[in-house]
Amino acid sequence: MATEQKKPQKSGKSKLGKAEGKPKAGAAEEAPQADAATGAGNLPLFYQDPQPLHAERHGAMRLRPPKNMSFAGAANSILLLASEFPQAASFYPIVFGGPEADLLPYAVTGHTKGENAFIDADGAWRPNTYIPAYVRRYPFIFVESSGTDTLMLGADFASAMLGEEEGEPLYVDGKPSATTDRALRFCVNYQRELERTKAHVRQIAEAGLLVDRNADVTLPDGKMSKIVGFKTVDEQKLNALDDETFLSLRKTGALVLIFCHLWSTRAWNNILDGSSA
Repeated sequence: MATEQKKPQKSGKSKLGKAEGKPKAGAAEEAPQADAATGAGNLPLFYQDPQPLHAERHGAMRLRPPKNMSFAGAANSILLLASEFPQAASFYPIVFGGPEADLLPYAVTGHTKGENAFIDADGAWRPNTYIPAYVRRYPFIFVESSGTDTLMLGADFASAMLGEEEGEPLYVDGKPSATTDRALRFCVNYQRELERTKAHVRQIAEAGLLVDRNADVTLPDGKMSKIVGFKTVDEQKLNALDDETFLSLRKTGALVLIFCHLWSTRAWNNILDGSSA
């Protein structure tokens, strides 16, 4: 399910420039569950028409704030970065999913396919609830230049947030605007944190702590729903770790993720009852 990934340049600098051919997403960011919403055609969740930004093509484009969060309304799980665990754990159950070789953490946002329980009928995210960086990054994303390892700042030009009529310009006098510079910095930091997150999850998996789980959910109307295809940390396996492995998890910071993940199991009811933790 995962899309191809290319790492950013070691300097952390990514280019705003021209790329030929259809862009590919710069990260494997599909949802883990068998019934979770994913982007069409192996594109990352939310994204329909990601293109690399270029002054000649997009010099007149503007970014306006989203009227609502309806673009995330069909996502019942959303990719989570390691640095987000402490904040997200109070609101969302955190699980691990995806291909065995590329496991990632996700915040579970819904119990039914195509439904985000944290977004209301007007498209508003539940008040006083942490919003994952993956959502806040939209409509920007890194895309890769065809035939190269260079990641370039791009955007989803199917998004209602982009147009030529109103909003902050993406370019001023042919150069990236302050708005575009901020988006670039956000995406650079996001990509770095994604790599760190992958390393932590890989270490947790290699320690043999992850086990397959399913969740049977009784909905408010009495119907049953099953959430499948995710992994969690087995507390018995954690308690049985040898000292060397345990200290290694603590030293790298992966142990913090484990504790936050275990704490987040208290948040399953937030999906059902509509209350913030």
